[in-house]
Amino acid sequence: MQFDNTAQVLGTPITSWTTNSPNAYLARGEGIKVSKTNVCNGNGAQTDNIFTITGTVKILDIWAEFTQITNGTVLSGNSLGLYDGTATLEITDSGAPLDLSGVTEVGGVIYKGGASATVALLQIRNNVGALADTMMTPVYLAKKVGATTTIQHLFTGNADTNVSMTWYLRYIPLTADGAVVAA
Repeated sequence: MQFDNTAQVLGTPITSWTTNSPNAYLARGEGIKVSKTNVCNGNGAQTDNIFTITGTVKILDIWAEFTQITNGTVLSGNSLGLYDGTATLEITDSGAPLDLSGVTEVGGVIYKGGASATVALLQIRNNVGALADTMMTPVYLAKKVGATTTIQHLFTGNADTNVSMTWYLRYIPLTADGAVVAA
């Protein structure tokens, strides 16, 4: 349960948080869920910032749902990376990025639940119902001190590519300033 600053407990307004109090937010195994919608389009290699990281967090899951597909003929080289303003650290396997070219189904899902060497995979309800990524290892990410740190979606499209995806992420904060927000 999460209270906002207008909530009351036994008639007394809650004006500040006390760690480990009955009124504090508890992030149990399901974590905190955030989302961001982005449109994949353009011509050539693209990089979209989808989430911003503060502090240190434990990422439980990252997935995306196709919400609109006008043209998905070319949508290749899909991977996720942690970018600190200077360098990118791969979250999914950049050596085997996911080729989503030819995607046609709204409601299809890309899921990343494994270690960095495990590529994200596409689950299309019309074609495949199985989930092959069985390594459900959490990913630990930390913000670089003095730099904006983001999770990016890297992909390649062409001039006709037009695919909307809503990205979701579940996390648990590990430090007092640990959070993930839409970029």
